[in-house]
Formats: sequence, C-alpha cells, structure tokens
Amino acid sequence: MQHIRSALRLLEQGGAVIVRQVSPAYENRAIGMGDVADFINVVVELATELNPTELLHRCLAIESQLGRVRSDAWIPRTIDLDVLIYEDCVQQTAELTLPHPRICERDFVLVPLADIAAELDLKGQRIAEHLRQLASVELRPYKDSVLDSQRLRMIAAVSTNLVIGKDGELPWAIAEDWALFLAKTRGGCLIMGRKSFLEMVKEPEWRQQRTYVVITSQAQALAAYSVVTAPDPQSALERALETGAPIWVCGGERIYEAYLPLADELHLSCIRAEFEGDTYFPDWHAHFPRETASAGAFDAHYQYSFKKFER
Repeated sequence: MQHIRSALRLLEQGGAVIVRQVSPAYENRAIGMGDVADFINVVVELATELNPTELLHRCLAIESQLGRVRSDAWIPRTIDLDVLIYEDCVQQTAELTLPHPRICERDFVLVPLADIAAELDLKGQRIAEHLRQLASVELRPYKDSVLDSQRLRMIAAVSTNLVIGKDGELPWAIAEDWALFLAKTRGGCLIMGRKSFLEMVKEPEWRQQRTYVVITSQAQALAAYSVVTAPDPQSALERALETGAPIWVCGGERIYEAYLPLADELHLSCIRAEFEGDTYFPDWHAHFPRETASAGAFDAHYQYSFKKFER
C-alpha cells in the first residue's frame, strides 16, 4: 500500500497530472509465483495534460524509482503501473496499446474499474456489463483505503480574487470542475456547513458513496436528510474520523477558515478570472506554500487549473 501511495504522489509531483479518484483496494493471489505475498490492486482516474506515450513514460520512470526490476519471468514487484484507457483513444504501437488488451480478462482490473467508472464504454459495452460477464472473481477487499483517512483534505473552487460564492451559489458553471469535485469526494466523508449542504443536495448523486457531517446549530432543520450533525468544527472532525472514510472539508467560508490551520492537503480549482461575490476563500498561502500538483484546463468560457497543496 505504501508503494501505491508513493506512486500516486510521484505521478502528481511530475507535473501536468491530477488524481481525480481512486478505487477501493483489493487483494488477489500472486498467481504462478509460488509462496509470495498477495498483490494489492487499484484503478485510478487522472486528469492530465500528458499524451498517452508521455504518461506511459512517467509510469515507467516511477516503477524504476520505486525499485521495480523488470524480468521475463513472473516475479513479485514493488509496483506495476499500466495505462488502461485514455479517453476514447485507440492505438497500437510497440510501446503502448490502448485500450489495454486484457482489461476484460482480469478481475483485479475490472472490479476496481467498475467501482469508479461502471458506465464507461469499452468495446461497445459498459464496464459493468463486462464485469457481469467475467467467469469468476477471486478478490478480497483490502482493509485500508489508498487515501489515508487520517489526513484532512480541503476542496474548493476559487477565483483570482478569492471569491467562492454569491447568493449561496457558485458564480460560474464549469462542468469539469463539478465533475472533479464529485469524483474526488466519492467514497469520502464530507464536512460542510448547513447552507453548503443544502446546495449539495440539489446534486442528484449527493447520497452516492458519500457520508456527511453538517456543522449547524439547527440540526432539526436537517432531520429529513438523515445526516450526522455537529455544533462546531471540533465535534464535526471527531465524528468524521469515526467513519474511517477519507475526510473532505467542503465549505462555506467560515468552515474553511476554521479548518485551514488543521488541514493536511488543499485541493483547489483555480479559475483565472475575477467575480463579484459575497463569500470568499481564506488566503491559504501562509499555511500551504508548497504546490505539489497541477494540471491546466479550459472550457468555452474560462481558463482554470486544478492544483494540490500539501502542508
């Protein structure tokens, strides 16, 4: 598991890559290798500016950095990174075939891939359909998440002038940014204030693979949603830690201010424009001077970048 976590950190630290989401981890038997430790497998979705071959080279360099020794024989290895799918790219070169030709044969690929991309189309069928057609599955869920549940993460979209909201809503509509938020927080426990939570429930998949701790003095007003409430940030954090899930602090302004000195990671979508607003993100630079990952993007209206900072 430490090798997997190191590999993801190195993928991002090389630049032009952001981890969007990570599947649950699974153990499987190291077939054909005798009495050796079981393997741990995950599938990861990335946002990247690298082309497929550049991404493959990044992966191979990380394997080498983490001590993998390549051999014609099947032997245990510290890490094995495969590029499975790259958008709708189809290619076959000496270095890389896309999609990976053996995805549909391997339970240790299909099961975690279905966890994060069940609706993805591959060869005219959804990943979920390919999984149903698999003859057998011999995996066991691994006890720990790849995302350390003891680390406190904050996530927000912020403009150049630090605006994060106006009249209770985002001042912009960027589909990719919202998709990134939903991907990153899937499987997590979200800490947020009451107003932010009431905005969140407008999202059709708000309940899917997420738990919530809502900071509010009006707990009865949220009784219909069956979520955990807490009167203050410290109590909320204690209750979130009890879930064992990765924790994401999701706003609003006062909630961000309360957790900024405590957070281990900061995940920002930085929109390169100024907006009018009434809600602002606190200046984070003194707490998070170290940017550890970034990937640029744009749509028809805005330029923006996804960034990650660590304490």
